Amino acid sequence: MSINYNDSRFTQIEQDKQNAINKTTSIYDDMINSTVGEYQKQIDATNKYEEIQKQNQQAQTDLQIEEINQKKEQAKQDYINEQKGAYTDYQKAIDEYGANAEKIASSGLKNSGYSESSRISAFTSYQNRYATSRKSYNEAVLNYDNSINEAKLANSSALAQIAYNALEKRLSAMLDSFQYKNGLIKDKLAALNDVEDRYYTRYKDVVDQINTEKELEEKQREFNLTYAKSRKKSSSGSSSGSLTSGSSSSGTTSDRVKQIAASLTSFYSNVPLSSKLDKSTLLKNNINRQFQSGKINADEVKQLTSYFGL
Repeated sequence: MSINYNDSRFTQIEQDKQNAINKTTSIYDDMINSTVGEYQKQIDATNKYEEIQKQNQQAQTDLQIEEINQKKEQAKQDYINEQKGAYTDYQKAIDEYGANAEKIASSGLKNSGYSESSRISAFTSYQNRYATSRKSYNEAVLNYDNSINEAKLANSSALAQIAYNALEKRLSAMLDSFQYKNGLIKDKLAALNDVEDRYYTRYKDVVDQINTEKELEEKQREFNLTYAKSRKKSSSGSSSGSLTSGSSSSGTTSDRVKQIAASLTSFYSNVPLSSKLDKSTLLKNNINRQFQSGKINADEVKQLTSYFGL
C-alpha cells in the first residue's frame, strides 16, 4: 500500500526534528565557542606574562652591564690619573730647580754620578709605574668586557628559558583546548545522532500507524461490501439494507448496528496494534470515519459508542 508522505504527521515530525537539531547544535556550539574563548584568554595571559618577564630580565641585564661599564670607565680614569701622576713625579724628580735638585746641590752632588743616577732612577720608576698601570688597566678592561659578555650570554639564556616556559604553557593550553573541544564535538555528534534516532522511531511509528489505518479501511470496505450484499439478499428492494439507513431512534441497538459492532469486534481482536494506539482509540477513529463518509448516521454513531462503552 502506498503512503502519502505529505501527511501532516510527517511534516510535524520533520519540523520537530529540525527544531531539536537546531537547539542541540546551538547548545554545543555555544559551549565550544566558550571553551575556545577561555583557553585563548589563558594563552593571551601567558604571552603577556612572558613579555613582562623578558622586559624585567632585559632591564636587569642592562643595569648589570651599565654598572660594569661604570667600573670600566672608573678603571680608565684611574689609569689616566696614574699616568699623569707618574709623569708629574718624574718631572719633579728631574727638574733642575725642583726640591730634589736643590737637595742634591746642597749636598755637593749636583754634577756627580749620583745626580745622573738619580735621574735614571726617576725615569725607570716612571716607566715601571706607566707599565704597571697600563697592564692593570688592560687586565681590568678585559675582565669587565668578559663580565659584559657573560651578562649578555646569561641574559640570552634567561630570555630563551622564559620563551621556552611560555611556549610550554601555550602548547599545554592549546592541547587542553583541542582535547576538550574535540570531546564536545564528539558529544555534539552523539547528541545529534540521538535526535535522528528518536525522530526516526517516531517516523516509523507514523508509517506503522498509517499502514494500520489503511488495513482497517480496507477491511471496513470489505465488510461494508459483504454486509450490503447480505442485506440485499435478505430483503430485496428494502431500504433498510441501505448503508445509511436501518437506524433506531428508540434507544435500542438495531440489527444493522449489532452486525457492524460484531464485525469491528472481530476485526480489532486480530489486528496487530503496531501503531501503539489502544483499541478504544482505533474504534473511535473508525466510527468517526464512517460517519464522515456517510456510511452510518448520527443515531448509529450513538448506538456504536454506547455498545463499545466509548
